[in-house]
Amino acid sequence: MGTAATLMLIWKIFFSSISGGILYSDVKNSIHQHKTMFTLISIGSFIIFIYTIGEVIWHVKGGDSRYPLLNYMFEVYIQKDAEAVFWAEHQKSLEGCQSYVDRHPKGRFLDQANECIERGITENDIRNFENAKSINTIAAYRQYIRGANNSKYIPIAESKIHILENEEKQEEFEWTETRKTLEGCQSYAEQHQKGTFLEQAINCVKERKKEIDNENFRKAERENIISAYQDYIGQCSKNTCENKVKAAQNISLLIEQEETASWNRIESSLTLEQCQSHLTKYPNGKYFEKANKCVHQYKLENDNENFRKAENENTISAYQNYISKCSENTCESKAKAEQTIHQIVEQQEIVDWGNISTSLKLEECRAHLKKYPNGKYYKQAETCIKQRKDEYCVKNEEDAKAAAEKAAGSYGIGAGAATGTGCAALLILTGWFDFGASAALCTAAATAATAIGAGNSSIAKDNAYKEIRDPQCL
Repeated sequence: MGTAATLMLIWKIFFSSISGGILYSDVKNSIHQHKTMFTLISIGSFIIFIYTIGEVIWHVKGGDSRYPLLNYMFEVYIQKDAEAVFWAEHQKSLEGCQSYVDRHPKGRFLDQANECIERGITENDIRNFENAKSINTIAAYRQYIRGANNSKYIPIAESKIHILENEEKQEEFEWTETRKTLEGCQSYAEQHQKGTFLEQAINCVKERKKEIDNENFRKAERENIISAYQDYIGQCSKNTCENKVKAAQNISLLIEQEETASWNRIESSLTLEQCQSHLTKYPNGKYFEKANKCVHQYKLENDNENFRKAENENTISAYQNYISKCSENTCESKAKAEQTIHQIVEQQEIVDWGNISTSLKLEECRAHLKKYPNGKYYKQAETCIKQRKDEYCVKNEEDAKAAAEKAAGSYGIGAGAATGTGCAALLILTGWFDFGASAALCTAAATAATAIGAGNSSIAKDNAYKEIRDPQCL
C-alpha cells in the first residue's frame, strides 16, 4: 500500500477515537433522558472502532480471505487510491509497467500499462539491435536474436550473420595464403584491424622477424668482420634485432684485435704521423695512452727544434714564426720566445734612437714613435714632436706671410707709370684706351689702376698665405 492509503488509515483511527469520545461526553448528561438512543450510539461507535483496528490488521497481513468483509471494504475505500499511487510511481519504466500489470491484472490503468510495456519492449529491441550493429560480430547478432521476440530486426540480424560468415570464410582463406611470409602477415594485420586471425598475424610478424634476424646474425658470424656486424645492426629497425648486444660485443672484440695488430706493426718504428693516425682510428683504444704519449713526445721534439732554429737566427721574425707554429706543437718555449722578441725590440729601439738623437727632426721623431709606440723613448719622441712642431709652425707662418706680401706687391702699379708705354698700359687696364690720349687721361687712368691693383692685391695676398700655411699649424 502507498503512503496516501497509510495516512488515510491513521486518520480513520484518530477520527473514530475522537468521535467516540465526543459522543460519550455529549450524551452522558442525558443518559437518563434517552437511554435507548445512547445505547445504540455507543454500540455503533464501538463497531466503527473495532472495524478500523481490523482494517489495520488486514493491511499489515496483506489481505486475508477469512475476512471477506474486510476485503470488500478495503477494495471499496482504499485499494483504488493505492492503485493510482502505485501506477504514478511505476509508469515511467518498462519494469514498473510490468510490475503494475502483475499486481493489478484488471486495474484501471491496464491499457496504459500495456502500451507502456509494448513501447518499452520496442525501445529495448532497437537499443539491443543498435548495440549488436556497433559490435558487428556473429556472436553479437546471435545474442540479439536470442533475446528478441518476433522483432522486425531479426531478418536484418540474420542477414548480417550470413555476410559475416562469408567474410570469415574469405578471411580464413586469405590468412591461409598470406601467413607463409612476413609481408603476408604484415599485410593481413594492416588490412584486418579487427580480423579473426589478427592475434595470430601479429605473432606471425614477430616470429618471421625473429627468423630473419637470426639468419642475418648467422650470416654476420660466418663473415666475422666488423662491417658485417655493422650491416646487421643497421637492419635492426626492420627486424626484432635480438642479437644486437652480441653483435656489438663481437665488433668490440674485432676492433681490439685489429688495433693490437696495427700497434704491433708500428711499435718498433713509431713516427708522429703513425701515432696520430692510430689515435684518429682508435680514439678509445687499448693503446690510446701509448699513442698519445708518442704524439706528445714528437711534438715536444719539434717544438725544441723550432725554438733552437729561432735562437740561431735570433731575429724577431724567426721568433714570431716559432710562435705561429704553437698550435701544431706543444709550444713550451713560447714565453721565452716572446721575452726574447721584447729584448730584441728594446735593443733595436736604443740603436734607432741613438741614430736620430743628434738631429731629432720632426719626421724622424714621428717615425720613431710610430715604430715604438710603447718603447723606452716614447716620451722623448713625443716631446721632440711637440717642440719641432712649434718651431716648424712659427717658421711656416713667417714664410706664409712673406709669400703673401710678395704676392700683394706685384699689384702695386702707381700713377708715376703713366708715361709712354706705361700710359697706354694703364689706359688698356682701365678701359680708356685711346691712341690720342692726353697727359690728363693718363693721370686719371693711373688713379683708376691703383684702385684696381689694391683689390687684386688683397685677394692675391690671402691666396698666397693659405697656400704656404700648413693646416696642422692652424
